[in-house]
Amino acid sequence: MIINITILEDNESDFITLSDSIKKWAANTGILINIIWLNSYKKFIKSLPTLKCDLFFSDIELNCNNSFTGIDACKQLRESGYTGIIIFLTAFKEYVFDGYDVQAFNYLLKPINYGTINNCLDKFIHLFSREFYYYHKGNDIISIPYNDIMYIEKNGHDVIFHTTSNVFVERTSLNEISKRLPVFFIRAHKSYIVNINKVLSLRINELFLPNNVTIPVSRSYLTNIKKKLLEIAR
Repeated sequence: MIINITILEDNESDFITLSDSIKKWAANTGILINIIWLNSYKKFIKSLPTLKCDLFFSDIELNCNNSFTGIDACKQLRESGYTGIIIFLTAFKEYVFDGYDVQAFNYLLKPINYGTINNCLDKFIHLFSREFYYYHKGNDIISIPYNDIMYIEKNGHDVIFHTTSNVFVERTSLNEISKRLPVFFIRAHKSYIVNINKVLSLRINELFLPNNVTIPVSRSYLTNIKKKLLEIAR
């Protein structure tokens, strides 16, 4: 698992303190991380079309001539389709209520220390990797038990989660989702990820699942599919 982290912070000293604490937490937990630093509004705007991260830290009080704040940045981030976790950094408690519009996960009061970061990231990783898949839908956070998911299907710019009784749609990609899934999810096709525990049988190049569902298997994924099914059968 790799956690991609972006930090919007125009104070270099504060960035170093935060990033060092994150790196220490990662070293202690054995979790791989990748940190990107955006130190200005211009860099944030430039990176926005291609920004991909699981966790976005944003200072609220940015020193911009146009009174641009971290809350403004996160509103733009959400409007661009970002569904990941947002954590605000601030020296002022009165900003706490301003983050509801962007579904902020947490607020950290400066000065930041390792204990604060450790507790915050422990909560984040618990949410990120436990028994449920989470995503934002409007002002709500939707949770789907991993064990209920039969397969995940690409549909244009969306992905569709198929459970035994329902479907859920998220604006993201299969590649992004695959980073967050447990090991029992496996790629079967460029457009499908399958819960290997839901597979009833494999016949030639098709997987058979409950509810008379069939999933095509690409030749490039067939060997790995067979290997996983044999491991389960042992």
